[in-house]
Amino acid sequence: MTKCLLALSSSNILGAGVERLLSSISDLDLVSLSVQSGSRLAEAIQQNQADVVILEGDVMMEEKFLASLLTTRPGLLIIQIDANDNQLHIYHHHHLSIHHPSELIGLIQAQ
Repeated sequence: MTKCLLALSSSNILGAGVERLLSSISDLDLVSLSVQSGSRLAEAIQQNQADVVILEGDVMMEEKFLASLLTTRPGLLIIQIDANDNQLHIYHHHHLSIHHPSELIGLIQAQ
């Protein structure tokens, strides 16, 4: 079972929609929490042994911080969702446009 941590910085429709979509996937263990600091996010990733972390907006997207997460938890898939451009940004600078929810689910399940 893939463990996915959904880290939201605010309450908005995008985060609620992603949470609802992912919570319906039976082989996905989803933990959703509000995150305001990098140290809290790192702690939550370790505590939940997350395979995937989904961040909303520009929260904590500095490369040094992301690299430290990967050092702490090698193999972690880090996805940034952005309501402004309707894209997913995968750490390692891959940019994917998602046109259907199944594309997001497939990406996470491939982890």
